[in-house]
Amino acid sequence: HWGRLHVRVARQRSLAIGGLIRIDNVRVYRKPRLQLTTSVQHNVARPNEQIRIHCVATGIKGDVPQVEFEVLDLEGNAVVTKSAPLNYDNPSHDSERQAEHRPHFVSKQALARPRNGTATSVVSLPQPGLYTVRAHLGGRTQDIQGRSLMLAVLESQVAVKAGPFGWSIPAFGPFLKPADVPELAAKFGAGWVKFPIWFDMEDTASADALVAMTERLQASGIRCIGRLDEPPPSQRSAFADADQELFTRNMFREKETWEPFLEPVLTRLGMRLTWFQLGRDDDLSLMGDDHVTDFLAEIRETMQAYCQQLKLTVGWNWLNPTPSEEGIFPWQSVHYRTAPQLSSQELAHYVESTSESSQQTWINLEPLPASKYSLRDRVRDLTERVIEVRRLGIEAAFHPNPFAEETGIFRPDSTVTEMLVPWHQLVSRCGQAAYVGSIHMPAGSTNHVFENGRRGFMVIWNDRS
Repeated sequence: HWGRLHVRVARQRSLAIGGLIRIDNVRVYRKPRLQLTTSVQHNVARPNEQIRIHCVATGIKGDVPQVEFEVLDLEGNAVVTKSAPLNYDNPSHDSERQAEHRPHFVSKQALARPRNGTATSVVSLPQPGLYTVRAHLGGRTQDIQGRSLMLAVLESQVAVKAGPFGWSIPAFGPFLKPADVPELAAKFGAGWVKFPIWFDMEDTASADALVAMTERLQASGIRCIGRLDEPPPSQRSAFADADQELFTRNMFREKETWEPFLEPVLTRLGMRLTWFQLGRDDDLSLMGDDHVTDFLAEIRETMQAYCQQLKLTVGWNWLNPTPSEEGIFPWQSVHYRTAPQLSSQELAHYVESTSESSQQTWINLEPLPASKYSLRDRVRDLTERVIEVRRLGIEAAFHPNPFAEETGIFRPDSTVTEMLVPWHQLVSRCGQAAYVGSIHMPAGSTNHVFENGRRGFMVIWNDRS
């Protein structure tokens, strides 16, 4: 293999001399690559469950006898340290590159052929919580490579009654298929699930998968919202150019355009779904329409031929007032949002302004981004907003993308992030509980009391501790 080495010298204003630079003994290393996986689905285990940690190493140069495994708790303390032999899948031998008419500046050396290997370690963790699993190779400094992943240990993975807390699934893909959603939602906390339902009329496999997913979610007591936000590629040109962003206002402008495409969708799902959302969660295109009530009334009339108990929801900004309610309103809920998100204190103020509305109030409940806030701040912010959702009686609060890299409770590959455990603990306890109030504590601790049947619990913290 051939390559070029570029050397860039930054010029400075004070530079007053010139010279010649010679570089010798340049070495190019190909560092090993590690892949780390576990035997437990989504990297979520039960206490004392046997967890196989599997490391695949590729491109190893030299003799690396073993892989070092380490499990750290949330405070960074090592709770497990193990070594496992690295089993190579090809023998070690040196090969000499042959090259005729080699230029004078190329040295002929014996090169070690990179090797690949695997190592496995088995651990079990008795305490629930969030852990970091690390694996690294030893050797010379430039060859040391490491890889880490998040591992959650939860006491119970039975179905969680999440109440008003839900997820919005932006799209399905290789790491998230419709068949995966019911188990994830039931185990980790979603009382509502939004998902895209606009499929190609020729794509019967996608239609069958959506129907099966809907039935499984509803059998678990999870309420479903079908989102009509993006037509399939084969139909998109009927609504806009390929590079043009689609909004509710232009997609549903002409009934003659959208109804033929949506007829098979509504025929398959109209008798299974009650709730439908027009547009993405961040689609606020209806706010600037003075005739939005008439516009949605016409859409509703058409869709109701397929779904007798139809309920519509639309997106809105907290800062913009909704149309005044006169006569029969064509939508039954408003999903409010704003950027940046409202704090728990701001949320209380804005929700109280909708108390006279007959529509349900839905909101976004997205954790703060990992790159800008500490884990402690993110957990506290989420806790305060979950408490406000229950205290204010908000009907639904959605994580807008549970698989987002920065704010998700899962990574895009469906493995856990550090926010899964807080989300699971909060919604599993508060989802079905009624907010009671707070009491005076001697040390001034902030507290909130909930009851669930004959049982009660308190969420408490102290800013001075």
